[in-house]
Amino acid sequence: MYSRVTPPETIKMKTFLSLGLKQEDRDQLLRGLHEGKYNLLLGAGASYGCKGGDGVELRDGATLSAEITLQFKLKLNPDEAKKLPLAYEEAESIDKRQLQNWLISRFTNCNPTWQGLLFSIHWERIWTFNIDDVLDKAFAAARSTNIFDNLVSLDWKDNVVPLVSDVNTLQIVHLHGRAMDLGGPRGGLIFSIPEYAKITRGFPQWHASFQTHYLEKPFIVCGATLAEEVDLGKVRKTVVTMSIAR
Repeated sequence: MYSRVTPPETIKMKTFLSLGLKQEDRDQLLRGLHEGKYNLLLGAGASYGCKGGDGVELRDGATLSAEITLQFKLKLNPDEAKKLPLAYEEAESIDKRQLQNWLISRFTNCNPTWQGLLFSIHWERIWTFNIDDVLDKAFAAARSTNIFDNLVSLDWKDNVVPLVSDVNTLQIVHLHGRAMDLGGPRGGLIFSIPEYAKITRGFPQWHASFQTHYLEKPFIVCGATLAEEVDLGKVRKTVVTMSIAR
């Protein structure tokens, strides 16, 4: 069972039933959330509207790509300037260190908005494609309402660890890396085309774990366009194959 959620700032709140969900399905969904059965997957939309450390609002990938194109004076046409992997790769080839510093400035020390609400729900685990520290900051700011006491932030380069048995601890897995690690021994993002290709060939532990979980467990998705996510490529192929076989 998969459900897609839009950040509450961007829509008028509606009930599950008004969205067309049957009473039985709504009850099952709420029961699963209460029991901590759901994983949460976050994309850029989950941080949309937050202020980055440089005071600029976090937006979608196309906007970030255009900003990088302008900042590094890249010679890209308007269509190319909207493609984040391309703009990132071009900027990295010009001045990798400057690009890292720019990303650190933008995506660390962020100011969250509604994201603290996420920690009032008992998730099995949170997976994110975002490189910002919005969740870390939101968790710290919402301690009075959090149902978790501890937050464990994991990077895709870390060794896979099992789910914690402590119900007071929540794990967040950053599948594309973290801006806070740039310039250090744990630095390494997944933004450019070669980086995506390397991950696809190598299939690191956390990405393999994510795809297994995505196939086998219920997920709620917030702020991610599933059709365009490279990380879900193999999953989509598997789902289509399974559907044909049936």
